[in-house]
Amino acid sequence: MTMPVRLVFLFLVCIPVYSAAAQRQSTSELLSLYLKERAFELAARDVRQRGGRVATMPLADLLPEDDRVRRWLAALYPAEPLRADSSSFVLSAVEPIKRIRRQGHEALFRETSWAFVGSQSRSPLDTLMTRDIRARMQAQFGSPSRLVIDMDSVETLPAAEVIQFEYWFMVNDSIPVMVVDVNGPWDRGIVVAAPSALRQDIRSLKNALLEEVTRSSNRAHWADYYYNAVQRIWYITGYDGAMFFDRRIGRPDTDLGPPSILPFLENK
Repeated sequence: MTMPVRLVFLFLVCIPVYSAAAQRQSTSELLSLYLKERAFELAARDVRQRGGRVATMPLADLLPEDDRVRRWLAALYPAEPLRADSSSFVLSAVEPIKRIRRQGHEALFRETSWAFVGSQSRSPLDTLMTRDIRARMQAQFGSPSRLVIDMDSVETLPAAEVIQFEYWFMVNDSIPVMVVDVNGPWDRGIVVAAPSALRQDIRSLKNALLEEVTRSSNRAHWADYYYNAVQRIWYITGYDGAMFFDRRIGRPDTDLGPPSILPFLENK
């Protein structure tokens, strides 16, 4: 049996038109369009049913059961209490080593094996800007024991070996301790070093030594050279009693010592 001529003609005309239209959209594009339209429809339904308000969900319900990102962050930045460690280090005496005495003092402990603790926690000290820590330490202990200009051939050193300043202390009459700025004034926190025999107590030693630095709001003005070893650029940086400052400069004459704070005080 053959189809009527009129029906055959209608079939041949309509089918290509439908196929051409379908070929304009890929399967994924059609699925995306469907999901978009369905989302609009569900949203409109919720508006009609709830008067434009959607019930909130508890925060705990929004977290997936397998929250790998949260576990990764917790491992990377372990939470620490904002108080001194529970270990038993007792601080009875602190003697800052002046810059003029630093070389002789350093020679006494040249063979010392050191342990270090950085600023990986979220304690108040570790979240302070390093230049703020410097201003607070300047108020409590005076100028650092060693500056960047005391380093030999600083411009030829790898960035990881450039120390911006060091405070040296003799703690409890016999323990050498260093407080070191390793990343410059634009970073946060400092590094504390002590003999490796005190490795288990170094965190509590750090907290005891710098507790007043963290707690007090006293800051003293200071000016120093800062060598950014990544940019290979020198700066004068410091605190004028009201604001922290940075000024890009050419290579300084380090034989003249650190810069004076007086020009910055006069310009206030």
